[in-house]
Amino acid sequence: MNKITKRTFTSEFRLECVQLIVVKGYSYRQASEAMNVGSTTKDSPDA
Repeated sequence: MNKITKRTFTSEFRLECVQLIVVKGYSYRQASEAMNVGSTTKDSPDA
């Protein structure tokens, strides 16, 4: 069985994601695709 590696995100990365949605008007899906993050990442408390 393969172990799944958990990604961690910096504060700067998170801020950039938020800015795409709030400032630039991206939808959550568009921002996820632009930042190469899965759409279920937001559901993770440690993301």
